[in-house]
Amino acid sequence: MSSKDNKIMEKGVLTAIIAMLIDQLHKFYMIEILGMETIKKIEVTNFFNLVMVWNRGISFGMFQGYEYSNYFFMGFSSIIILLIFYMMSKSQNLYEALGFGMVIGGALGNVIDRITYSAVADFFDVHYKDYHWPAFNVADSCVFVGATLLIISNLFLIKKDDEKNEK
Repeated sequence: MSSKDNKIMEKGVLTAIIAMLIDQLHKFYMIEILGMETIKKIEVTNFFNLVMVWNRGISFGMFQGYEYSNYFFMGFSSIIILLIFYMMSKSQNLYEALGFGMVIGGALGNVIDRITYSAVADFFDVHYKDYHWPAFNVADSCVFVGATLLIISNLFLIKKDDEKNEK
């Protein structure tokens, strides 16, 4: 691995650590404000609330209520994190490494929740009239932003790098 590749990898790892820490600090703060129970809601705007939701399933609350699902999700997430970390180690593009870092940091934040609370803490409630997007958290946002960076990097930046190498 070259010095340039090491610096790219270091930035991806630092991004993962920062994303995970911001997520965990935010969750600590929100649990202090809202408490552990899912009753409290703070209306911020006519389309956004702060809520306390414990997601014991996966995305959008699917597969909740299965006896050993939390252990499965922790294990599965850990395997995916290791796979993404490996992919990040092969990255030669800064934006791709940052995208992988955001995804890893978000996933780690949610795994820590599963270990600590046996569920993922979600707080952001976006809605329009009676239509609600499932509650989400900073970690979920990091995964989304990271995936978006990966898509942009792969669609636009890697092709340019390949074109430079062909000349």
